[in-house]
Amino acid sequence: MTKVARQDKAQADSSGKPVLYEQNMMIDDTIIPNAEELAKLKEVDPSLVSWVTSRCEQEQNFRHDFSRSQLKLANKELNGNISLHWACLIMVFLLILGALGASVYMLITGISVAGSIFAGGTVIGIIVAFAKLLPSKNKSQVKH
Repeated sequence: MTKVARQDKAQADSSGKPVLYEQNMMIDDTIIPNAEELAKLKEVDPSLVSWVTSRCEQEQNFRHDFSRSQLKLANKELNGNISLHWACLIMVFLLILGALGASVYMLITGISVAGSIFAGGTVIGIIVAFAKLLPSKNKSQVKH
């Protein structure tokens, strides 16, 4: 049985203008009622306690099933992201090999200037890509 307790507190400055507003909310989300409430239910009808207990068990099972389904969805998403990252890494590797192979082909066929520029651009692109992945010292330092 869910119980909500709410506490609001406001503070104002000397002119009456609100400065701070604090709100505390406590939610008691226990499944089974406390002993006093169960005793009151038993006075009304003795079978109510067993009915409430069975409903609490059903609620507990529902919560556990819901948590399990959320964990399965999160696991699927994580596995999908890992697979996507691996596929991207493989594709980038193949593109780099293709670009370097094309530049070697250009150099072999006599197009040396274009082949050199293409190879140099590929290598510079790889270096820039890896440099962006590495954390820089300026970002990791905290100014005091």
